[in-house]
Amino acid sequence: METLLLTYIHLYKKLKLLYAEDEQQTRKDHITYLNSKYDFTIYEANDGIEALSIYKNNMPDIVLTDITMPNMDGLELVREIRKISHHTKIVILTAHSEHDKLMQALDLYVVN
Repeated sequence: METLLLTYIHLYKKLKLLYAEDEQQTRKDHITYLNSKYDFTIYEANDGIEALSIYKNNMPDIVLTDITMPNMDGLELVREIRKISHHTKIVILTAHSEHDKLMQALDLYVVN
């Protein structure tokens, strides 16, 4: 993940990143890390519905999303984003081994 992000840092001055994760502490910890390493504008979402709204309003360059979230899961979020843009870089994160979901993610052109 870090190599991908470094590549984009060299290409752009300030990237916009959307991080969708329902576990608040996990989200806060990852955002703290990202802020310590990179100069991103970071948007946060608690679930896929909130993330999609933020995406439409801000058009971030990179989306980090948990695969399992309430209201709209990460795969459905990616499907909706792909209806809008095929250029957004998307990374799906999961704490679980969800083989079937990860295989679906590959069809949506995400980085996992």
